Amino acid sequence: MRIISTIFTLLFFAAISYGQNKNESKKEEHQDTISIYKTFRVDFKEDPVREEVFQTFKNYLYTREDQYKDNPYWNQEEQEKYGMYDFSASLIYNGGLGQLDLQFIKDHIDILVLSIDKMEEGLYSISAEYQVKGSLKKKKDYLKLLCIQRVDAIRENGKWKLQNYRPYYISDWKSYNTKHINYHYSKHYKFDKKEAKQAENFYQKLLDTYKLEPKNKSIDYYLAGNSVELGKLNGFDYFGISYTTGMTNMFDGEITSSIKIFHAHELVHFAFYGTKNVKRNFLIEEGAAYFLGSRIHNSKDYKKTLHNLINDIKNNPDYTIGNLIEQNNDKIPFNGYDYKYPFGALLCKMVYDKKGKKGLKKLMFSNTYKVENLKDVLKNLLGLKNDRQLSDNIKKTAENI
Repeated sequence: MRIISTIFTLLFFAAISYGQNKNESKKEEHQDTISIYKTFRVDFKEDPVREEVFQTFKNYLYTREDQYKDNPYWNQEEQEKYGMYDFSASLIYNGGLGQLDLQFIKDHIDILVLSIDKMEEGLYSISAEYQVKGSLKKKKDYLKLLCIQRVDAIRENGKWKLQNYRPYYISDWKSYNTKHINYHYSKHYKFDKKEAKQAENFYQKLLDTYKLEPKNKSIDYYLAGNSVELGKLNGFDYFGISYTTGMTNMFDGEITSSIKIFHAHELVHFAFYGTKNVKRNFLIEEGAAYFLGSRIHNSKDYKKTLHNLINDIKNNPDYTIGNLIEQNNDKIPFNGYDYKYPFGALLCKMVYDKKGKKGLKKLMFSNTYKVENLKDVLKNLLGLKNDRQLSDNIKKTAENI
């Protein structure tokens, strides 16, 4: 996913998690193992409810990985509606469905609760700062601020439960629906219905051309006017190391973007996200979206990165076909672009040129997750006998584009 590639370059958020023990006695034993602080704004005497909300937030931080579903500290409605119900989790922790690692947050993260404010009856809002471990105790360590999270708390069956900030934030937003895409945008956003219809037509054409039945019958597309709005949509007052211009969540059928109404690359992902459990290699997942989407609707970027890749294949000894297909990042120096997108697109182009649409569809719905699987599928589709022929064929194709 092109949008998501700009997100997950997190230094410290590779595997964070919240954990909690199964019984209360063990929970008490670990209750203060996370470094969590509060500012003078979080005054319990001024408003005793703040302490209840603070404790709910703290308890959630200790939730075990196997309690992600039916979490006792998150509201039930969002848990039933979304697979990834904690919107900020994938950006803060890069943890997929939010199944995180308590030990990592103990070892590497400090949390400072900046404020807990009453927004309206039955609704409080929490602002929490995430810092590199130890930096809250040092002066002039502001560069180690990772993010400021915004999460709400609501009353549910007489208890406080956490809720994403998004419902409150977008309560006065507008909507525009096409057949497959439901757009959501603020009243200040300059929404272009013509562009929205172009996006719908592109998506419908993909479905018809490749005879696809996507898992998501519709896509919720949240349009932010800027990075500040995008942050608030995903539960942030401040993006630090997790800064992004957008995010795609195919699991729950959502796109949040501060860039454009028509993002062809992301729509390709949704079109090929089928009901079949296909283990797709990153090169093919992103390469197809780059080839079918970015090549047409972001051609300037596509041509530039492909040119860079071809130049490196020709002139840089580290950019061997073997290193590229194995995604051997330790041996491939970064040259100002992510090679995986144009190289994946090159592989898809080769299959498309040889076998057409049927061949590309077969590639997309074949198990290519492991490198050896990918090589075998490519050899079969391209009519090649061995790995050497495959490598030579890829290099020849690249050098003659």
